[in-house]
Amino acid sequence: LKRTRNSTHAGLTNRPRYLVIIPVMSFYEHIVIANFALTWFMVGLIWLIQIVNYPLFRLISKHRFPHYHESHIKRITPIVSTVMILEASVAVSLLLISTPDTSSGLVLINLLFLALIWLSTALLQLPMHNKLNTLKNPKTVNQLITSNWFRTSVWSLKGFCGWLLLIQIY
Repeated sequence: LKRTRNSTHAGLTNRPRYLVIIPVMSFYEHIVIANFALTWFMVGLIWLIQIVNYPLFRLISKHRFPHYHESHIKRITPIVSTVMILEASVAVSLLLISTPDTSSGLVLINLLFLALIWLSTALLQLPMHNKLNTLKNPKTVNQLITSNWFRTSVWSLKGFCGWLLLIQIY
């Protein structure tokens, strides 16, 4: 804050006035912040799913499981898919707008982590969820929990990468 000289206007008392200086951020800085926010939202969500939601699958009876799983999928998919698409858009934007001054290596690692997450989702978790849509299979539930540790770990690493990108702009 900068203090300006005292003045009176239209009968107001003589009191100090302050000028707020707001730094102007570049488009790249906005994208880095968006990457950080979206990634850490997903880090929190994937840990919640890994530690809470997926283990709860084991406690649901075979009879009630299809309904429970269908409800889980209907509720979680709009959240996860929306944020994953935004996260991918931001990661690609980081790559496209990076300059020699930016950490292009970290930007590439960020994108690599995202590619691994998408591959794991498409090749491992989605097929297992499709199997669980109609029948509770304890083996498939355990495979889902085990395979999701990879995705949880990679998202956590992507979060650390996002943090490194963030501290480089400040």
